[in-house]
Amino acid sequence: HADEDRAAMAQAQMQETIERLELTDDQLEQAKPVLQSAASEQQEILKRYEMDPESRENATSKPGFRQLRAMRKEMTAVRENTLEALDPILSEAQMEELKLIQEERRAEMRARIQASR
Repeated sequence: HADEDRAAMAQAQMQETIERLELTDDQLEQAKPVLQSAASEQQEILKRYEMDPESRENATSKPGFRQLRAMRKEMTAVRENTLEALDPILSEAQMEELKLIQEERRAEMRARIQASR
């Protein structure tokens, strides 16, 4: 059930990103695999560090500073790789919007982490 929830949330976020970027059909065809891969990688990272909702419910301890720092480093690498892969596909305005979306999601993640501490 939790896997379905995660998949639904990831799908909703990807759809929101596509809508906010106002991708053309051609851009969508090129960008969708990149966005799907990034979402999948991020979900795996969250799961590995027990930061996804299912793992948090069953967690016996809270993540430590080192764990959070390591997770942040991995998530940053995924974001940077995503931006690099999408750079030739998106316009300058779309890249700026994507960076804004990423920052909003990063802020949401920080809030969730702080709420769990």
